[in-house]
Amino acid sequence: MVFSGIEMDLTYARLALKAIPNNLDLQNTELLRNLDPRCVRSMNGCRVTDAILSLVPDVDSKEAFKTALRMIKLWAKNRGIYSNAMGYLGGVSWAILVARTCQLYPNACASTVVHKFFRVFTQWEWPKPIMLKIFEENILKMQVWDARLNEQDAMHKMPIITPAYPEQNTTFNVRKSTLSVMQEEFERAQKICMLISLNKTEWDVLFEPVNFFSKYKHYIIVQVEADTEQDLLEWQGLLESLIRFLIEKLEAIRKYIDVACVYPSPIHQDPPPGTSPDPLKPFFKSSYFVGLQFHKVDDLDLPLTEPIRSFLERVHEKARKNKFTLTVKMEAVYYKKNQLKERFPNLVIKRKDTYTRLLKLLPNLFPSLRPRKSPSPPAGSSNPTSPHHNNESPPGSGSGIAVNSPRYNGTGSPGSDTSMQAMSQLNDSQSNSQTHMEVNGESSQRETKRKREPLPPLQSKRPRSQSPPPEDLLLTPELATPYEQDKLNPPFSLTAESRKDLIKFRKGTATTTS
Repeated sequence: MVFSGIEMDLTYARLALKAIPNNLDLQNTELLRNLDPRCVRSMNGCRVTDAILSLVPDVDSKEAFKTALRMIKLWAKNRGIYSNAMGYLGGVSWAILVARTCQLYPNACASTVVHKFFRVFTQWEWPKPIMLKIFEENILKMQVWDARLNEQDAMHKMPIITPAYPEQNTTFNVRKSTLSVMQEEFERAQKICMLISLNKTEWDVLFEPVNFFSKYKHYIIVQVEADTEQDLLEWQGLLESLIRFLIEKLEAIRKYIDVACVYPSPIHQDPPPGTSPDPLKPFFKSSYFVGLQFHKVDDLDLPLTEPIRSFLERVHEKARKNKFTLTVKMEAVYYKKNQLKERFPNLVIKRKDTYTRLLKLLPNLFPSLRPRKSPSPPAGSSNPTSPHHNNESPPGSGSGIAVNSPRYNGTGSPGSDTSMQAMSQLNDSQSNSQTHMEVNGESSQRETKRKREPLPPLQSKRPRSQSPPPEDLLLTPELATPYEQDKLNPPFSLTAESRKDLIKFRKGTATTTS
């Protein structure tokens, strides 16, 4: 339902009560007793929304949460990753992720929450679940999400769990391909936020629309043509609910296909060029685009026929079961990228975006992202027969660890458990090495002769007079995000209630039964 340009969901639930009081508390779990599953799902729409807002720490953080959530939703829609049915994340999932970020940074403003949002979930180790609180006791014996007991729950790629009983996963439609696409978008957004923090770009760059129609070289286009607008809307809803099965079939062809993801919004088409519209027969046609990324392509034998045929049969079977209008024309066709402009002249196909140009600034602004280049030996000292030729370091020379090595990412983030040791090795190795510098696009080499002083040891922000908290009150690696696990940062301070919950979770006292 759309009212004044705002999308709304109307839900209905029949409660097992003789009368509905004015002060009805929807968070009361007893209201779910003796309800059928459909009414429980309807009730949980409101219960989850209220629970998310109540779990955001304080009043100021709630305002930051609301503003940051608007920004994240706008970003997700512009980047083409806002759709639960298409295998991405829906509104509830994005709200839970933002609320989790506000829990980690309760005093942050909205812009900081957005920055930390991308920082945390770029490093998140999926399929580790996102939970805003520990599970409640399953007093009504309902089906709840539990990857330890349910085999299907353990197969979920990106579990984001609702905070209201019965706890469910909001992202069961996420596939391997859509997860990889969202991870790429998280990384892109994080780099842009780094540039924004240095006043090197504006927020508009973050919200630039995705170049979906130039991102992939191969596409499958599912086209629907109907006689009436109502028939077109019905078939669009049917396709959106079933197109995930086409993605599943395409992902199964691992020999050829790496990524298969769908553009979340249908593209409405105009009558073919050169034809005049017929007022007696209106033109209602729309298309869904599925982008494909191949790692092995044979133009003579692309294995797409069977997945497309199986998908079309499933759609027609579902249409007959729901008694849809069967006069609607539907087809799925394979196209290459260079054929899209001719077939769909209204598509906006951009070659490059602002982000691609900004990527050139990152190595200069953040030296940790700059690749290390081995300096060329001085003139006359080259010895091709030497065992250390081709820029190989002799044993014990200490010239050792690259800044862009996976063992140390240069930003203090937990690339490994030995990041502190890597920084020490890096400091020692730079003492007698040559430094490669680039000035105004021209390469110059300077030989560093003076020995650099070692970096001082990192000090915790905790006063010396204050004794460290007990180990069981700190965030454990099982609960902490990758950003929290960073050893270069002091431990997070927790409230007494949060500490009790973490202790219970660590000792395994949280009860979750199916």
